Amino acid sequence: MIQKLTHAPLVVSNQDEALKFYTDILGFEKRADYQQPGKPRWLTVAPKGQNLEFILVQGEFKIDSHLPPEAGTGGTHYAFTTDDCEGDYERLKTRGVNFNVGTYTKPQKQSWGTSVYFKDPDGNQFALIQPNTLGKVLTAASGPTTIGSTRHRTSCAPLSRERRPAARAHRRARSRQSPRVLYGSHRLRKAPGLPTTRPPAVAHRRTQRTGSRTRTGQR
Repeated sequence: MIQKLTHAPLVVSNQDEALKFYTDILGFEKRADYQQPGKPRWLTVAPKGQNLEFILVQGEFKIDSHLPPEAGTGGTHYAFTTDDCEGDYERLKTRGVNFNVGTYTKPQKQSWGTSVYFKDPDGNQFALIQPNTLGKVLTAASGPTTIGSTRHRTSCAPLSRERRPAARAHRRARSRQSPRVLYGSHRLRKAPGLPTTRPPAVAHRRTQRTGSRTRTGQR
């Protein structure tokens, strides 16, 4: 049974220069550095406290996604969580980190939190993500899936006691994102900035009830 990912490759043109970037500028740790006879140098780095290690593989590699600059990385990046996205952006920018990825150059605020893209000297792309309360709720309620992915229950088994509060908070957050207006027993979604109108059937029944009361009063 597959359990977890332990290593991920990063193709770099110069291992020594890449090692300086990831350790001195990003603050990663060097985990392994050795070379067996007849084999390439095995050099890995990782963020402090992180089990996953990045293998700095010397070579040439390029991804052409054919996407416009507005697409940013186009999904071809590694994402790190942070508790201070804007602070990390300012700190790394003063160290010379390149944050020009497509049309993105600064942290972007989304409904689920704040993110910013950057790349290393060889063009490998990364993202710093700081989820807010809504982002944390969505992540907890969706289980192992990630922010922005399709969230669904994979079985009919009831939620565990630990996940029930997160699921309730998730439903409340979704209802706040999509306001609803109540008319009797009818729940209508209200688009932001647009007036909400009653369905013809509801309006017709209201007219009938009003007419009945008027006729009864006249009697």
